[in-house]
Amino acid sequence: FFQAEDGIRDYKVTGVQTCALPISDSVAKPAPIEGVPEPLLATDRFRRRTPTAGAPTGKSKVLDRGLAVHRILDAMAGLPEQRWAPVALELAREMLDPPMVQGVVAEALRVRQDPAFAELFGVNSRGEFPLRGELQWQGRRHKFDWRLDRLIVRDEDVLVLEFKTDQVVPRDDAAVRPHYVRQLALYRRAVSSLFPGRTVS
Repeated sequence: FFQAEDGIRDYKVTGVQTCALPISDSVAKPAPIEGVPEPLLATDRFRRRTPTAGAPTGKSKVLDRGLAVHRILDAMAGLPEQRWAPVALELAREMLDPPMVQGVVAEALRVRQDPAFAELFGVNSRGEFPLRGELQWQGRRHKFDWRLDRLIVRDEDVLVLEFKTDQVVPRDDAAVRPHYVRQLALYRRAVSSLFPGRTVS
């Protein structure tokens, strides 16, 4: 079974980065058998809505930066262009240490202002798209509870996008981290059940 809910559009309530990973054709190939957490829960990025507590470490700064970029891009999706920069700055100041603010704002605005990415934030898209249910994966039934970074529904196909703030952009499909490929393969399997007859990519 699957359950999908419309995303929250209030930028103060919701929470990608320089690299967007569409689902590659390589995920159609059989994946090696490996453990999948049971249940498949939303990542920490979606459970944590505030910066990490305590003294910041290198790892916590990376997590906070990724969370902030995701949240800012989602917040800007439904806003007029003149509000992008003020909203980005406000959210970054709420979520990050001062030295990180300007860099994160610049990164998010660079993605949002790129004409090549306009459709990803258009009227046919949804951000932080909630999806929960069960699916068959490698011979077992698995429960899942996810939020997709962006879902773009078109007449003949559906596009699922996962944004990553990794410092190194993969040079090709083969260089994408295996757990990213597995993540997108699972997303494709689940979303395909919601949109029968449409290609999910």
